[in-house]
Amino acid sequence: MSEEGDGERGASAPDEGSRRVRAFFALPLTPEAVAACGRAREALRRRSERSQIAVRFLPDDALHLTLCFLGAVERSALPDFVRVLEASARVEPFSAGFSGLGAFSSAKRARVVVAELADAEGRLTALAEAVSRGAEKLGVPLEERAFRPHVTLARLKRPSDVSDWLDHASLEPVVASFGEVRLYESHLDPSGASYSVLARAEFERRPA
Repeated sequence: MSEEGDGERGASAPDEGSRRVRAFFALPLTPEAVAACGRAREALRRRSERSQIAVRFLPDDALHLTLCFLGAVERSALPDFVRVLEASARVEPFSAGFSGLGAFSSAKRARVVVAELADAEGRLTALAEAVSRGAEKLGVPLEERAFRPHVTLARLKRPSDVSDWLDHASLEPVVASFGEVRLYESHLDPSGASYSVLARAEFERRPA
């Protein structure tokens, strides 16, 4: 999940020097997954040039799979969120395959264009629920919408019909491997959001 409109609840950016941090839990992507998403993004970009739709495509370093958006939280509370992060990482590494391109809330009224992942074994959903439940105990409301694992590729200025884009782009069925979970800070500026890692926790690798 990413910023406003596709799973991360919107919040105003903290002022410089603020005691609050705009944060979220997410999974980083492997280079192979980033490359596959990048190729799909470029196909979408080429098709978008035929339209008048205002869109911003995310660069490679902004691609990730959001598990839970926290909004603006107190810096003093970050150690508590790190403990949630560490508790959620008590799982073995796993993989999930990309299933195709899509848009939220729909292709006809899209605010974001995404690369979706299949979650047949429920590992992504279980991890998202673990961090969300941990965050809820720290005062973060649970997301009302059902979790849909995805990577945001583009954000639109206003709801628009991107059916034509999706008809002329495809996503390779790459399998993404996940071996750690991260707590990120989101920095907002007029050109969009950028992200920095606040903490990370590797998944447990049990002896064979």
